Amino acid sequence: MRIAFLTMYFPPRWLAGIELATYSLASELVKRGHEVHVFTSSEKKVYRQEQNGFTVHYLPYPSRIPLLSLLAFFFRVYFQVRKVRRDVLHIQSLLWGWMGAVIRAAHHVPYVTNGHGDDIYLDARFKGPAIRFNLKHANAVIALTNDMRRKVEEVYHRSVMVVPNGVHLEMYQKE
Repeated sequence: MRIAFLTMYFPPRWLAGIELATYSLASELVKRGHEVHVFTSSEKKVYRQEQNGFTVHYLPYPSRIPLLSLLAFFFRVYFQVRKVRRDVLHIQSLLWGWMGAVIRAAHHVPYVTNGHGDDIYLDARFKGPAIRFNLKHANAVIALTNDMRRKVEEVYHRSVMVVPNGVHLEMYQKE
């Protein structure tokens, strides 16, 4: 299967929860024979980099003018994702899923969206319209815990699958 991930930030520039979860998931999918592409932001230029068997596409996201920067980033993502053959698009945030909805409508590519915490527990009035649009169009919705699942189902009335983050036990073994 050919899988394209969309995540706002990615290693090595960012090393937080979503970024590390995306890196681990992409790495494991490659080990199982899938072709993986990750689309993410960079500070200034477009470039590609091979990491652990998958391709990372870095696209500029200048942050000077927030709304204009977001739209420019979206168009870059749209045209870059279009160039890559993919069977499914995996959006690593409920807030960014609207990009998946547009790509799905234009190219008939199913997409999965993933809630990670801040996009679920922040005040729904702030983010509600973007997430509601995303959840209406996503082929599948994933949450990391049963509590996150309950919260999304309660607020947005959409069925959700629970797929917890894995743990690489070898990282915690004594040498």
